[in-house]
Amino acid sequence: MSPHTTGIVQSLIDMYRKEDPKMATTLEEINRKIKKEALEEATVDELLKKLTIDDRLKGLPVEDRLKGLPAEERLRGLSAEEIEAYLRVIRKDNPQGK
Repeated sequence: MSPHTTGIVQSLIDMYRKEDPKMATTLEEINRKIKKEALEEATVDELLKKLTIDDRLKGLPVEDRLKGLPAEERLRGLSAEEIEAYLRVIRKDNPQGK
């Protein structure tokens, strides 16, 4: 920012500070306040667009991540051998299917 622009901004800050003593006084504080207000006004869809898949899933237990997925989706990526091995474990632990 040029010295001229900085001076203008500082003059505006000084002017508004007289009206609102709680007003942000540095450019960093102003920037933080603007970002905070933007986040508060953003829609859920706008916020989600900024998050990575990993960020969206943080803190969610595996059970919650799998809810609503059909069995075919949940098993995708597993080999037939892995599925069969898991079924053997389940049957061994619960031989009556309860």
